[in-house]
Amino acid sequence: MDTASQGLRLFTEAYDFAGKLNAMERVPIAVWSSKAFVGRWWHQRDGETRNDVEAKLADDGRLVGTLVSHLETPLTNAVLIYDKWAYVIGELEPGSEIDFDAIDPQTADTYLRRVTVEHDRQIAPPYERSSFDVTRIIEIMTAHDIVGAEKYTGLANQYQGFTEISRLVRNGRAALFGRAVGPAARLERDGEPLADGKTENWTFHRYVFPVAEQLAE
Repeated sequence: MDTASQGLRLFTEAYDFAGKLNAMERVPIAVWSSKAFVGRWWHQRDGETRNDVEAKLADDGRLVGTLVSHLETPLTNAVLIYDKWAYVIGELEPGSEIDFDAIDPQTADTYLRRVTVEHDRQIAPPYERSSFDVTRIIEIMTAHDIVGAEKYTGLANQYQGFTEISRLVRNGRAALFGRAVGPAARLERDGEPLADGKTENWTFHRYVFPVAEQLAE
C-alpha cells in the first residue's frame, strides 16, 4: 500500500502481450519469489440482464430499502457502507434478501477500526502494517480515506488505489463489499492451470448503488 521506492532491476528484457491480449509472453519470475499481476476490464450489461446484486435504497434519515443477491456463491464479511454508517451483513447467501430496516448500523469508523469497549472505554487497536491478513488489507485499501487514511495506517494507499470507494460514499452512494471463496479468473501456463488444487483463492466483490431521497412505489 506504500510502494514508492524503486529497487534494482532483476531482468533486462521486458515481457510482452500476445496479439489477442489474452496472454503474457516471456514473463520472468525469479526463483523462490512471487509475482503479482493486475488486470482491469469493464463490461456493460444490456437492459435485460439482471445484476449480480440488486438494491433499492433510500435515505429516510437513515438507510432504508432492500438488497438481493443473485450470486451463485455466498459473500462472507459482507458490509454496506453509506454516509458515516456501516451496515454489517456478515454472510450474504445466494438468493437472500436483506432488509436494512432490520439492521442496527454502527459508525463506519467503529467498524473499520475494530473499536471495542472495555470498562466504559473505547479501545481501537492500531493498524498492523506487518499483517498478512489479506481480507483486512483489502478492507482497508477499499475504505482507506473513510478510516482516516495515513493518520490511521501510516501508509499512502498508492498500490491499486483504484479500489478506493471513499469518494463514492462521500458523493452519496452506498458501497457493498465482501469476499467469496474461489478465483474470478484462472491463470494458465501453456494451456494448463497453474493452481495445484491446494492454493487458496478468493474473489473480493464491490458493488456501488445509488441512494434515492425516497423509495419508489
